[in-house]
Amino acid sequence: MPRRGGRASGSEGYSITDIDKVVDCVRSVKPIGANEWEEVLEQYQQYAAANGRAVRNLISIKKKFQSLINAKEPTGDIRTALNMCAMLVKSRISMQRKQSMTTILTIAVVEHRNQQMTARMIRHSPTGVLSSRMGHRTMMEVEELVSPTTTGRAIKPATSQDVCHNAAGGAPRPRSRTR
Repeated sequence: MPRRGGRASGSEGYSITDIDKVVDCVRSVKPIGANEWEEVLEQYQQYAAANGRAVRNLISIKKKFQSLINAKEPTGDIRTALNMCAMLVKSRISMQRKQSMTTILTIAVVEHRNQQMTARMIRHSPTGVLSSRMGHRTMMEVEELVSPTTTGRAIKPATSQDVCHNAAGGAPRPRSRTR
């Protein structure tokens, strides 16, 4: 299995002050050959020992300096990136609001349709009595029994009194007590 790159676990990475010191050492020595890099290493080792930082080897110092040289400068303006981020957040918020408004409108439409259906059923009843499996009811009773629910409008189920009705008037009558 090939070894992965990066520093080993438990090893100390370069801090900002470590990087500043490496750059200062390179600036003061201006290394061209191996001997000058040895001098850069000595200066850095003195700094590391005095400040309790990790002792580095020559290859580590050279690689760090090369990575600093090869690092690309950021392009563009940070404000542009922040504006883009803000616009993205605003668009997502507006999308969420539109979705919630769509849900609210859907519920309102369903409720409105259910109200229209109930009114249509009552209006088209020729005898003024609404008859179904739930029992017989007058238009007034149906209007009283319609109650709002989370999904729209619903008619309350019929009771045993509703099943016993007066055939002539269509109004429910109380059950007779024969006991």
